[in-house]
Amino acid sequence: DHRGFIMIATIVDDSAVAFEHLATWVELLADLRTEVPIDESDLSTFAWITVDYDQKRGVMRLVQTSLIEICASRFGITLPSSPPVNPLDSDTKIDPDDCPET
Repeated sequence: DHRGFIMIATIVDDSAVAFEHLATWVELLADLRTEVPIDESDLSTFAWITVDYDQKRGVMRLVQTSLIEICASRFGITLPSSPPVNPLDSDTKIDPDDCPET
């Protein structure tokens, strides 16, 4: 399709958007604004996950601390004073070649 794709992930009142062509997104955004208020701020949190995206370097860091604390509190779980070791090194880059074939 000449208009490209738009992906919108929504959880309750948080939405993250990815699009192929800016013009297509601008057109959809104008239509949406006639129905609902839209906040176009940079993505910094999504579903209680902190998002740190360095577009120039192509690096996205997701931090789940807030989500883990919310879930632990809700279910009465006491968290350890120091977090467990992460299974991936902090400088690990995930590549499509690392993913299983489906």
